[in-house]
Amino acid sequence: MKIFLDTDVLIDATIGADEYPHSFNLLNQLIDDPKFSLWISAISIININNIVSKLYGKEKVEELFNLIKEEFSIIPFSRKFQPVLFYGMIRLLKEV
Repeated sequence: MKIFLDTDVLIDATIGADEYPHSFNLLNQLIDDPKFSLWISAISIININNIVSKLYGKEKVEELFNLIKEEFSIIPFSRKFQPVLFYGMIRLLKEV
């Protein structure tokens, strides 16, 4: 089953600002369960970088990007924006 996660869910779980204390555990269960395929939007990569790096620095962003690369599939943006977005994602991932 494919599950789409909103950017805010990942950010809140990462920084511990989640209103729902069990969502971090649920996220870990979803990652560990092979029945589920986790997806995020391509624009989420840029948003996560901006917010998490301001709050916690590049080290935390690197940790989160490694998790995303290993555990998530990324839904591409529309065709008109793909070249710009992919350039931005590649640049961000190379920094990590």
